Amino acid sequence: MGSMFLLLFGVLFLQKLVKLGLLMLNANYLRQHGLQVPAKFQTVISSTTAQKATQYTLENSRVGVYEIAYETIMLLAVIFSGALGILDTWVASVVTQGLWIIPVTYLQGLLYVLTFFIAITILSIPIDLYKTFSIDQRYELNNMTFKLWLMDFFKGILLITVMTTLLLLPLFLVMDLFGAYWWIAGSLLVVAYQYVSYVLGPALIYPLFHKFTPIADGELKDAIRQLCNKLNYSLQGIYTVDGSTRSNRVNAFFSGIGKFKRVVLYDTLIAKLSKEQTLAVLAHEVGHKKHNHIVKFFLLGTAGKVISLWVLSLLLNYLPMYQAFGVASPSYHAGLIIFMVLSGPILYFTKPLVSFYMRKCEYEADNYALRAMGSSEPLTTALVATVTSNLNPVTPHPFYSAFYYSHPTLAERVAAMEQAEKGIICE
Repeated sequence: MGSMFLLLFGVLFLQKLVKLGLLMLNANYLRQHGLQVPAKFQTVISSTTAQKATQYTLENSRVGVYEIAYETIMLLAVIFSGALGILDTWVASVVTQGLWIIPVTYLQGLLYVLTFFIAITILSIPIDLYKTFSIDQRYELNNMTFKLWLMDFFKGILLITVMTTLLLLPLFLVMDLFGAYWWIAGSLLVVAYQYVSYVLGPALIYPLFHKFTPIADGELKDAIRQLCNKLNYSLQGIYTVDGSTRSNRVNAFFSGIGKFKRVVLYDTLIAKLSKEQTLAVLAHEVGHKKHNHIVKFFLLGTAGKVISLWVLSLLLNYLPMYQAFGVASPSYHAGLIIFMVLSGPILYFTKPLVSFYMRKCEYEADNYALRAMGSSEPLTTALVATVTSNLNPVTPHPFYSAFYYSHPTLAERVAAMEQAEKGIICE
């Protein structure tokens, strides 16, 4: 095994250690400070609620320790058992001829990747079940029945199969046709695939898991229309989704573009938030659109995919990479999977930068909502309701939240809005 891959494996295990260290750091901090509700929230967040959120987070942290150990054991098993090489041999023995115009190597590659993805999904079942039906159940967050969980699981497997097939077969063709420069055409293909998924997702994919219903005529619908008109934001529909069939968590989002553009409100949000709070949340989401955050995320994601495919093109025929995982010879499918395994730990260390940028966008959207609503009060109270309903800890460790959180903490967001509100008053 070459020195480069010894370094990569070192980074991989360093990632597990950092992940474990951050988890324990946050857990220890919450044990000491989890009940300390900031003074400005003491009238709206009780110590009982803070304690419940802290205990919920600590329970998930304990499971997280086992999850890290489980992932590490599985990784070691894959590396030292030569599982990827065994899978390669099995696939070659099972698929011996092409189908219609699809070459046999493409079908072998598709079966290889699908088998790996489905195996990973199946291996995640024990932890997912425990989190859903033990932890979330005890903390009154879960409403999902085991039957519904099973239905979602098999729908997920079907979705993985269809989506992977639609991407991989054209990608294999591109890799064949464009030689050493396949990564350029491959990048265009992946970006087009992502764009189509984003456009059609609200109409074709989301309804597989949730029931979307046009919001009933009434005060809330009229208020949303008035707000969107005021903000010069057009949308094609306002829908509620049956989030309460699975969870008591609160959420709302905009999805799609063009004629598929819609606003989606979880029924839990409508039940727990007032009209003004709901409008503030929607104004925040409009703020993301107005600041072009979705486009910026898309472009950043595109840049990441282009770089990843370029690096993969350089390593695709590098035999030691395959031998390190027990694979006898280079192939498109094994190269993709091995690269995913190796790149994951490296990308993990870029998470603080991504989180920082996403928090910056959240501040901008909050500021937009503040100006749209004319006051910070509606969004502030909505955030308090959301944090308490979702059992988010009020006082996570600053380093942990800086590393992982895509949204600023409640105290950070409210402080930023108060500062911005002072600036508006002075204008």
